[in-house]
Amino acid sequence: MNGISNLAIATLLVSGYLLAKPPEIPYVVETLVVKPIERFAVERRYIGTWRAEKFSLLSPKTSGTVASIDVKPQQKVKKGQLLISLKSGVEKRSLELADKHLQSLLKELSRNKDLFQFKDITKSELEKSERDVLAAKSKLEEQKRGLENVEIRAPFDGVVGVPRVVLGESVEPGFSVISIMEGPYSIFINVPASRLAEIKVGQPIRVKDNQATVSAVERSIDPITRVGFLTALFKTCNACIIGDSAFAHIQIYDKPNALLVPKKALYYQNGKPHVVLVIKDGDKSKSAVREVITGEEQEGKVEIISGLKPLDEVVVANPKRIPDGATVTVLK
Repeated sequence: MNGISNLAIATLLVSGYLLAKPPEIPYVVETLVVKPIERFAVERRYIGTWRAEKFSLLSPKTSGTVASIDVKPQQKVKKGQLLISLKSGVEKRSLELADKHLQSLLKELSRNKDLFQFKDITKSELEKSERDVLAAKSKLEEQKRGLENVEIRAPFDGVVGVPRVVLGESVEPGFSVISIMEGPYSIFINVPASRLAEIKVGQPIRVKDNQATVSAVERSIDPITRVGFLTALFKTCNACIIGDSAFAHIQIYDKPNALLVPKKALYYQNGKPHVVLVIKDGDKSKSAVREVITGEEQEGKVEIISGLKPLDEVVVANPKRIPDGATVTVLK
């Protein structure tokens, strides 16, 4: 009898142990107390192309051989300054002869005008002298144009690039031999049609350490690419490369007292964003799942428009794993 009683008691003890609720293991979480920030600057990032307000690739107008390179890389030059010459001995000599011939005819014309006043020559002789001068001027202009074909001069004040030819190299028309540019610099940005309405003249724009404002906005859409465009003018350009692409950040507007959470604090359920809050429950902390409405995203942080309030404590690492009402332990 005692054996049966002992067995019954043991059975009851085991059954009670098996039916007892196991202790709850808390979820260990990392959290962030949400605080409003004074200024949330909403920016858009676009890819732009650097340009110079004045830029030209210079080419010869005729075939020839490079006879002289008259400038050094990155040299400042004046409009009309000689940059590169092709072999032009014949052209220069012809120009000198044409100029001397014109000067001689001008002197003769001046003398003939005096002679005509005193009736020492006829009117037809004077008119012939005038025609000779006009013909000589035309010839001189022709020789100048010929020399221009073998001389490359600066079209405006600026800074030349690195010569793309060497002495003795043969070149053809259309072959770029040197560049010239002059700032200020601008960046050209294509803007999708859906974003064009939020772009305005005067909005701040930055490219790395270079700061400027939007200077012009094209408010029509290209029918093929479906984009508009904007430009911004930079007085200085640290290490910019003309024709190169660069990331440009345009500040669209400021939002005061915005609530931001890290992007990793959000998860989606039924297509809607949610966060997990940590709520104090006596000596314990419990989880509370909240659906939220999000706004702008900026540098890994997301604006919360509704669903959170200041000083809420939010789980910031893998919140989807934590069910509603679970016991949590916050990492310190």
